[in-house]
Amino acid sequence: MGPSRTVSLCGNSYIFVIVDDLTRFTWVAFLKHKSETVRKFFKILVRIENEKVSQVDRIRSDRGGEFIDSGVIE
Repeated sequence: MGPSRTVSLCGNSYIFVIVDDLTRFTWVAFLKHKSETVRKFFKILVRIENEKVSQVDRIRSDRGGEFIDSGVIE
């Protein structure tokens, strides 16, 4: 989600949300720029795999297009 009209005290304008479809558990990361998304995603992925002592099997997206490279058409 973002950019927000109001920037947080830490300077973050974006919110990145990951939801477990089975349990509906949610992880949230705050971003200053959209370019931080991949780095934050892998950081959260490692955290999830360590906490659950298992590997993430599938990743699903809403295909909203916010993170799709504008030069690539799928």
